[in-house]
Amino acid sequence: MAAMAAAATAANPLQAVLVDDDLYINQRLGLSFRKPSGWHYESIMNFKKLRDEYSVAAHSEVLNDEMQDWSLPIATITKYPLKDRLGPSIVVYVEPNALESEETLLSVMPLLQEYLAGLFLNYERVGNYRGGVVSGCETVEYYSKFIYERAMRKSIPVRNKSLCSVRDPVMYTMHMMDIPELNIDAQEEFNVFVNSIIYI
Repeated sequence: MAAMAAAATAANPLQAVLVDDDLYINQRLGLSFRKPSGWHYESIMNFKKLRDEYSVAAHSEVLNDEMQDWSLPIATITKYPLKDRLGPSIVVYVEPNALESEETLLSVMPLLQEYLAGLFLNYERVGNYRGGVVSGCETVEYYSKFIYERAMRKSIPVRNKSLCSVRDPVMYTMHMMDIPELNIDAQEEFNVFVNSIIYI
């Protein structure tokens, strides 16, 4: 995968964002992944200002300033087009790393949970946090559940697998949602997606 990413970026070193079928590479944000085969990009933030720049995310003070004004998420990926039917989805967020020097991802997770609880109906974490490393970066993985309310007051129980990673000056968050109570289970696809992530 790393060799493929390097080959793709070498083909056009000035291109900030490259999407080639399942492969997504964003040189500026230092992020590469493969969407699950057959899934769809509902939206991708291409960052027009960045297309002709050759900077890479790591160790960039300018990038940290620019991200303050970026609309998030940068990508939304769904198994089925949203207009057609309800299904699993992956939402990719990128934001400035706000951790203080003495903080770790694991130590700030309770604050994040408080924030999410204020956004989603009946939000609660399921199980324990799992600390680890993805592509050489500190990462925390956890599960949660909440109620998603659609039109006509239909409430849907959602399971959310979340992955948070830090690679200064950036924090990456991936929310991977499915609905096991409706027999919509995408854990295998989510695992393939996570294993494809490279912070470049």
